[in-house]
Amino acid sequence: FERLIDPRLSQAKTPSRDGATTLLTELESIGLTFIPAPGIDIEDGVALINDRLNYNATEPISSTNSPKLFISASCVNVLDAFKNYSGFSREEVWKDPIDCVRYLLVSGACNNTEDGTVDTGRTFSY
Repeated sequence: FERLIDPRLSQAKTPSRDGATTLLTELESIGLTFIPAPGIDIEDGVALINDRLNYNATEPISSTNSPKLFISASCVNVLDAFKNYSGFSREEVWKDPIDCVRYLLVSGACNNTEDGTVDTGRTFSY
């Protein structure tokens, strides 16, 4: 239902024939509507990811003791990013897949079911 975009990149001014424009404006001009993700600090977004992955590994998995974020095996880049992201540099190659998951969590995303109801539970699949 929605497309999220990096809030800083989407608002960066670039020169054009008619003056300055933004990536967000350029995308809208070709019919692609994006919503800038909330401009939450990277560390806060990573903390949300860690919170959703946290569970007590010494206890049995249950409805109250399990991760709340699940990544599909077909999302290879995201899984590799989770294994390799250090968080030490904004230039590191694994940051972009982490950003996608951060934007999902900081935006308050929810699941729209086939019957039109909205599941605002705290479990996410990506």
